[in-house]
Amino acid sequence: MINTLAAKLFIFRRQQVTVALRRDCTAIDCVLADDWDSWSECSVRCGTGIKKRVRRVLQAPLNGGRPCPGNTVEKAVCEGTSCKVVRASNGMDELRGQSLSLLLSSET
Repeated sequence: MINTLAAKLFIFRRQQVTVALRRDCTAIDCVLADDWDSWSECSVRCGTGIKKRVRRVLQAPLNGGRPCPGNTVEKAVCEGTSCKVVRASNGMDELRGQSLSLLLSSET
């Protein structure tokens, strides 16, 4: 009996909310935060990766309001700083699987 009463109350309240939303069809434009959040950490510890930051949506557009302008996510290239040169079993120094001599020759 209680479950049936609770279900009826839930359905009634949901209908009230739906009716209230239908009455107010004012267009509401998207509102973005003024500032971007801080950059995330680089996606890799060594080598080239990606970092990102977001601009929060404070109000999503409703009822045909203007959509959010531009992107809300920015991505940028970053370099990990924890790279280590290790001695490979073949005696060549390697950096993340690339021979050091190959890396040095590509810099010239």
